[in-house]
Amino acid sequence: MEEHAGGSVRTVFAHRDYRFLLPGFAISAVGDWLYGVSLVVLVYDRTHSAGWVAAVTITRLIPYVVFGAFGGVLADRYERRSLMLICDLARAALMILLAVLVTAIDSLWPLIVIAFLTSAASTPYQPAMYAITPAIVGEQDLAAANAVSNSVEHIAILLGPALGGILLLLGPPAVAFALNGVSFLISGACVWAIATRSSGSRTEEDEQEVGLKERLRQGFRAILDSNEVSMLVLLLGVGTFVYGQQVVMLVLISKRLIGTGSEGVGFLNAAVGFGGVVIAGFSNRMARATHPALLFASGVLATGVPLALVAFATLPVLAYALMAVTGAGSILLEVTGLTMLQRSLSNEVMGRVFGVLTSLFVGSLLLGSLVTPILIDAISLKGTLVLAGLILPVVILFALPSLRSLDRSSVARMQALAGRVNELGRLSIFAGAARQTLETIASVMTEESAEPGTDVIREGDPADDFFVVRDGELDVVAVGELGTSPRKVNSLGPGDYFGEIGLLEGIPRTASVRAVTPTRLYRISGSDFLDTVNRTPALSMTLLDGAVGRLARTHPSHEPTFTPKEAT
Repeated sequence: MEEHAGGSVRTVFAHRDYRFLLPGFAISAVGDWLYGVSLVVLVYDRTHSAGWVAAVTITRLIPYVVFGAFGGVLADRYERRSLMLICDLARAALMILLAVLVTAIDSLWPLIVIAFLTSAASTPYQPAMYAITPAIVGEQDLAAANAVSNSVEHIAILLGPALGGILLLLGPPAVAFALNGVSFLISGACVWAIATRSSGSRTEEDEQEVGLKERLRQGFRAILDSNEVSMLVLLLGVGTFVYGQQVVMLVLISKRLIGTGSEGVGFLNAAVGFGGVVIAGFSNRMARATHPALLFASGVLATGVPLALVAFATLPVLAYALMAVTGAGSILLEVTGLTMLQRSLSNEVMGRVFGVLTSLFVGSLLLGSLVTPILIDAISLKGTLVLAGLILPVVILFALPSLRSLDRSSVARMQALAGRVNELGRLSIFAGAARQTLETIASVMTEESAEPGTDVIREGDPADDFFVVRDGELDVVAVGELGTSPRKVNSLGPGDYFGEIGLLEGIPRTASVRAVTPTRLYRISGSDFLDTVNRTPALSMTLLDGAVGRLARTHPSHEPTFTPKEAT
């Protein structure tokens, strides 16, 4: 059984509430994909218009862009189990209403409005789920729980569209919508059975929002100041644009080219998901590649060329195989591209750049969906497929010099950090962390030693840095909020960490940490630590859950103000 941060998949399922949480999430994820496929088929069957398909696709995406951050705020401010239950009930009601309206009216506008509302109702669910997980499984099994959730997401991408295709074989889209409504009721029942309660902070985060425009400006500047980084971002953006085109064209491929009708749309989506699931299992190997630019170029070709060839596919099985290759190519392009980007940017601006990338990529996806109907009307479906498939290979021809330059710098950085990365990977806190995350941490940390009797940090001092124990033993001693004599509250050894509470909470040190034996430590500055936490959900959840437990030992009346949103 695969181990993650001291826990395993087996021990995760020993937690009663997790045995309810995971099925609820799995059903919700599968339902989202099933319903999406059925809605696209319904719209196309009624309109035979790629423009309407694009409109409904954009309508379903916009709420995640507009309300995504707000969903995270809700997950921070309200009791998470109740919030998840409300999301499930709202989505169930909307799906059942959609099933009724589909059979009662011909107009598409009410259906599009329901699609928008369903996406809006979904935005708080996943942030709330990730926020309640630490309280359910505990620190020891948290990374394993996140790994299981990740696997469920990938399986949903494969299973949801395939199930949608089967349902479309058995009946009209209304059947799929009704069943999806029932699935959300089942998910709600699973959430209702969860006994754990978890609430976030109600503190306003105005200070965090003030610098948003400035951070975006700095992110754009960091991209534009480097020709190599600019070219890589362009290629990743074009890849997202092509994916937006693909989303719209799948229903037309099934209906017009390979003759598989409505049900074929689900199977085409499932083929894309299958290819992505297979290649995703090799993501850490991709990050270790000695020539990432070669892998990136392979991802570009694997994404584009099969999509162009689908224009000439006459057999469904050939189209499915080509779309599976496209799905694998998209993941290969994304993983290697982001890895090269991470290795090319300084840690000081990386968070800003990735904030900019999120906006750019969502915009590219929406633009791809928007222009596809126009292209189909102008040059036909086959012509649009060929054009979409060849965009990336053509662009990469001009990008080869920049990619080679990035390749050299990426390999040099990887080799320089290899020793530290391997050592970090053996520590329990970083078990299961992506190679890119370990490289980021290794590039900013410093090594230091402490002799027996030395206080590494002192209770009451300002919180500055985060520490990981490389070897040796330390005692955690605290007076605590009661103001009594100092007492030992914990012992630390190799692979343990400390210093996170003050950084996450913004308060002075809550305990002293004293070396008992000769000790070697890794020190990570507070700003670098928080930047890394912001980009690493599994690590952030582990730290947050551990911080809550540790804070309770020394300051039991102190209500934490840090929340998963701040670290994810």
